Amino acid sequence: MYQKKKTASFILSLLLVIFFAFGFSCCGLLSNDGSSGSETPPAPTVTVTLSKSELSIVNGQSATLTATVENTEETVEWTTEDDTKVRLEANGNSVTVVALAEGETTVTATVAGESASCEITITPAVKVILSQSKISIVKGLTATLAATVENTEETIVWTTEDNATVRIETNGNTVTVVALAEGETTVTATVAGVSISCEITVTSGDNIGEIPDEWKD
Repeated sequence: MYQKKKTASFILSLLLVIFFAFGFSCCGLLSNDGSSGSETPPAPTVTVTLSKSELSIVNGQSATLTATVENTEETVEWTTEDDTKVRLEANGNSVTVVALAEGETTVTATVAGESASCEITITPAVKVILSQSKISIVKGLTATLAATVENTEETIVWTTEDNATVRIETNGNTVTVVALAEGETTVTATVAGVSISCEITVTSGDNIGEIPDEWKD
């Protein structure tokens, strides 16, 4: 009798083991090799995107690049292909690119093994030179200023600090300065963000005698 109970208990235990094993297998809780069927999902892909893929900077000036990073908290590393052309001033996910010399290079942002690059072109600095830095004009007379411009096709904008003292009549890269009243002022040529000025002094002309009418404006 005892042997029968023992056998029946063994069979019942075996059936329970088979039942639970089958249940776990159906639910995907056990893999084919008997290990846990619950797997760690793959890590999301890290992406790096730059605010610009191409950038033109005038020599001596600077520009900013920004990296947008997804799926990682790692720090962005900024590098350049040629540090004689640009200097990098990194600040986390952004970098200031300072142009040092004319030419081409690249700036790259790298994080968690992923990279993105921007092609950098450094163009010549705009130069503006005036024919004179100081002019003295007798009231009622005129003088001419000429500007020499390099590395840009933009149009010169001529301005004066005091249009009660002088009137300016522009003609492209030259300007006629008409003296209206005694005093001091400046005339400035501006192109592509670069400016240069000439100091203007308007005198009475009393020390040189009477001004002929035909010389007056």
